[in-house]
Amino acid sequence: MVGMASEIEKGRITVKKIFTLVLATMMCLLFIMTSCSSSPSVTGDQENNNSTPNGNNPDTSKEGSENAQNSDVPEYLNLETDGLTAPIVKGDKIKINVAISKAPTQGEAKQIWLWEYFRQFHNIDAQVEQVPDSAEYRKLAFASGDLPDLILNMGVTNVEIMNYGVNGGLILQADKYIDKYMPNLSAIYAEHPEFREEITAPDGHIYGFGQISDPKDETRGSQYFINCKWLEELGMEMPKTLDEFIDTLRAFKKNYPDSVPFNGGYNANNPCLAILSAYGWITQDPKGLSASLRNGQVVFPYGDREIYGEYLKTMNTLYEEELMSHDFYTIENIAVNANVASGNAGTYTTAPWTANPDVYMDWDTPEPFTSKYNSEKIWPGRQGYVNNSFWIMSSQTKYPELLCKWADFWYNEQGMALAHYGPPIGSKYDTYGLIEGWKWNEKTSWIEYPEVVNDKENKYNGMENPYRQQHIMIGTGVNFGDIRDFFGATAALVGVDYKREWTADSLDFRHYYTVAQHEKPYYIEPYPGNVFFTPEVNQRITDLQSVINAYVETESAKFITGARKLTEEELKNYFDGLDKLGYQEYLKYYFDYYSEYKSK
Repeated sequence: MVGMASEIEKGRITVKKIFTLVLATMMCLLFIMTSCSSSPSVTGDQENNNSTPNGNNPDTSKEGSENAQNSDVPEYLNLETDGLTAPIVKGDKIKINVAISKAPTQGEAKQIWLWEYFRQFHNIDAQVEQVPDSAEYRKLAFASGDLPDLILNMGVTNVEIMNYGVNGGLILQADKYIDKYMPNLSAIYAEHPEFREEITAPDGHIYGFGQISDPKDETRGSQYFINCKWLEELGMEMPKTLDEFIDTLRAFKKNYPDSVPFNGGYNANNPCLAILSAYGWITQDPKGLSASLRNGQVVFPYGDREIYGEYLKTMNTLYEEELMSHDFYTIENIAVNANVASGNAGTYTTAPWTANPDVYMDWDTPEPFTSKYNSEKIWPGRQGYVNNSFWIMSSQTKYPELLCKWADFWYNEQGMALAHYGPPIGSKYDTYGLIEGWKWNEKTSWIEYPEVVNDKENKYNGMENPYRQQHIMIGTGVNFGDIRDFFGATAALVGVDYKREWTADSLDFRHYYTVAQHEKPYYIEPYPGNVFFTPEVNQRITDLQSVINAYVETESAKFITGARKLTEEELKNYFDGLDKLGYQEYLKYYFDYYSEYKSK
């Protein structure tokens, strides 16, 4: 952290403003998690009327869909609204059936206001079914063809888009409605046509909406932090190599024996990306299960015969020396976060203030580690600009225009601010008695929740922003772009100027500053994020992936925990077993795709 303040004073860190407009799809929808459940049906309904508001039955045929852009605007739809100043739906409320993923833990419904906001202000009455097992739900829904109007944050894959959208006709061709009903998104696509191109399926259509990201944004979500307070107390420098990093963890354990130096778990803020990068794999997957790049070649880390064994030895060292939790494969996020909150963690994989604002200044981001197997500092940039799987619409919905107009709300920066922070006190966006709301603190140039500040009953579990709870539970992967513009939009909701600058002691921005300084210069484009294979290849890949991933996860865990000896013979047996499961065939599909991708 030495010299950070002076570095900041040299200039503001900027990212193109465009990315403040587009983050809202993921960020905003994350808060829409709780409501009463009801079974989704094939179509939505307008209250007291099973037909469309103009009295006509909707045309759900392919011919009707192809003429969507040229048809008249539905009478119920307010085409002119920006989604903030006037209701999206005119007149009677329209029921929209929604299926949404359900986190293992969940906050109280009274802390979430968006469903009620859309019902009361926009006349959109969401009938929500929260699904605990999204993969199983998708499997059954697509197999039966019985889809709700909207599938929200359910992890729909490109394989499913190909099978059930391109070839199955179950997913709405959303591109037909963008130009006419989505002015915010259209403006983004006009300036960045590559965003639109990236999520376009091989048949030329778009089948869903999601997050749009700056590939070099410092807030891309794969940050790594080290407890600098401990470094200072021990008189140690920030580690630069993998060996130095391990020695640092050893020093933490020796001097803070009750601590967890390598803090995290396999499924809970997984910390392994820092080690994978040190070995030269360019990947955003800390589990190492995704297609990656190393020295310009396509490889899956677990199939890299040259160095995967060395990676396993490193992980085994951390396990045997108790530098990582022996509950690594079962520990949950709540325990990982608790280690940070209690000052008992040596590392953390996301913004430390999410666990405890009081220890925020104790953390800093290191530069990527090098090793004897990789002399280059590398950190994965964003895997693709655009996500297309967050907002998936049924082709059988009566209200495709409404769903697309509704989606456009999330590409408005003030809509984004509302969904991330909720309504300000006294605004036209009433809280509907769910929570008091927030006010702008002129002294700190920041929002403040009076009800939370005075939360003697601790009903918000110490959270400074109760609207963030759903965001934390789902895990957004959201990046802010120029975060100052985003908070400027928030301040504008209450009619004040936003004046906060980047400073070393700024609770809100130091996180993004340190990432921009220590990780961003080393961003390298990873394997592409949006990959469309043919249906036949998709099916084969799915079959291979299922058995290969199960084998890798089981055997790697044995090596790391010492249940399987890390000998040359056992490693050879491991790789031979991998090949017998079809790894070389599996790898070739991704190799061939990447070769074609690079040639374009």
